[in-house]
Amino acid sequence: MDRRDFIKASAVAGTTATLAGCGNPETQLIRFIPEEPFLPGVATWKLSICTLCPAGCGLHVRVMEGEAEVIRNGEAGLPKMGLAKKLEGNPEHPISQGRLCPRGQAAIQVTYHPDRIRKPLRRTGSRGSGLFEEVSWDEAMTDVVARLSIIAGAKEQKTVAFLTRPLPGQRELLVSRFLQQLGAPPATVYEVFGDEVLREANRQSFGHAQLPTFDLARSRYVLSFGADFLGTWNSPVSHSVAYGEMRQGRPGIRAKFVQVEPRMSQTGANADEWIPVKPGTEGVLALGLAHVIFKLKLRTPSDAGSAGGRWRTHLLLGAR
Repeated sequence: MDRRDFIKASAVAGTTATLAGCGNPETQLIRFIPEEPFLPGVATWKLSICTLCPAGCGLHVRVMEGEAEVIRNGEAGLPKMGLAKKLEGNPEHPISQGRLCPRGQAAIQVTYHPDRIRKPLRRTGSRGSGLFEEVSWDEAMTDVVARLSIIAGAKEQKTVAFLTRPLPGQRELLVSRFLQQLGAPPATVYEVFGDEVLREANRQSFGHAQLPTFDLARSRYVLSFGADFLGTWNSPVSHSVAYGEMRQGRPGIRAKFVQVEPRMSQTGANADEWIPVKPGTEGVLALGLAHVIFKLKLRTPSDAGSAGGRWRTHLLLGAR
């Protein structure tokens, strides 16, 4: 595959991820193809998943026939096709169970927002000035290919840096093969809410390098160290469902929740007890508590013969 073909394929693979097909969010997604018959004025619901965060909550996409402004071969037209009108949670999805956060509700604006980026942008001012101009895809690809050809001709492929967020499925493979054939270093993956540390901790503890699943719904005591599980950590929608069950889903049982963190988060605001600590010391406090428990041989209520039965306790450590 040459550079021009790669850029074309990558551009196609990166379009409108809002209507990605239902499945595991860590694998390739099957995209919704709108070229199928629709009854005018009648809504059709399509299964999908939200790609606005790694949690991958299930979606029901309300699709209706409509006119879309499309430019093909330089000519504008208004073909009729199925257009997404509304996003709702999928009640049968095992993660979100029909719920959808505000970010997911607004995900349809990735496609329709008037201020979205519609064409490639080329910088016209100095770096950091924020000055860009719109260019066509052909012009952008020609420019990129020309620059890469100059770099390859000078044997300076090691200076190429491909910075990206985590890529799903085949697109990651496509990028890796392209950089390898070009002779450039592997892609640099960056994610603000990355979960690499959490996955590694789960691998060392349980042998599986994957995100852990916490049974919050049946917990009686939750002690969280920096894990904003109702805000941004892991799968907030799924955790919110389980948290509601933990607090109000069992008659006569209301679990206690303690949050330890350096700033008041959304999760901390919902805790029975909020304990502020200096940034980066959550792990030190957790190890200190574990040391005291083992040294003093402290026991749970079930070990002491409590009539309440065995306590289900969860310890959450935020991977920040």
